[in-house]
Amino acid sequence: KTAASIYFKTAGELLRRWVEEGGRLLLCFDAVGYRAHPPLFPELGQGFTNPKGDVVTVAAEHPVVAGLAIGETFVHGYADHVQLTAGADGTVLVTDEAGKPVVIAGTIGKGRVVLHGMITGYSSVKRGDFAGQPAEPEGGERTMLINAVKWLGQGLEPGASR
Repeated sequence: KTAASIYFKTAGELLRRWVEEGGRLLLCFDAVGYRAHPPLFPELGQGFTNPKGDVVTVAAEHPVVAGLAIGETFVHGYADHVQLTAGADGTVLVTDEAGKPVVIAGTIGKGRVVLHGMITGYSSVKRGDFAGQPAEPEGGERTMLINAVKWLGQGLEPGASR
């Protein structure tokens, strides 16, 4: 969760251009284009609302969900997530209990983006509770985070700045 949404408002064009030229970007929770954060990649998707719920389902085969089966469900750490609307160029990887996208991936120019509506790295003190705390992700949420970082870094030369 980024407290400085002004960064996205002022640097959005730079981030977009950087990704188009081969950069890789993982945007989580509000940074997917929700509340004060403008959508940076609406052709992939953008934030819509954040319903209470912590059960999600794998919806497609993709390197970001490698090791998780289509239809497999898992519980993420926090009591809610940002629900996304899918753009025409995004691949919906994970949905919530309402069948709405929570994780979308895609390419923008030469680059890659993962829109990740969970607040991975933060967890409810008690399941379903909005009182939260920093916490290491577990289970499917952990698997997906590691896979997203691997997929985003795939094909980059060691020491490359993208």
